[in-house]
Amino acid sequence: MVDVDVDPQDDQEVEWALATRFQADRDLIVIPELRGQPIDPSSRWTGEGFLTTKMGLDATRPKKEGFEKVDVPEEVKLRLSPVLKDLMGG
Repeated sequence: MVDVDVDPQDDQEVEWALATRFQADRDLIVIPELRGQPIDPSSRWTGEGFLTTKMGLDATRPKKEGFEKVDVPEEVKLRLSPVLKDLMGG
């Protein structure tokens, strides 16, 4: 899960949200005993169907303040561009 300020289709934004808003001891959601599929070798047969465990990652803001996106000002990016190109070998 991510907040509306994170594009869930953008891997970099999701990774950023996980790195800055997710704490495994508080934000990892484990849901056992869900219906699984026979194609999943880790699920177990109960006689009535296959069961498995799923997980969710809560990468939403834990509080409203302090978790806003920040960016480098455009003029700084322009100034650093030649240095970064040099460092990257191009």
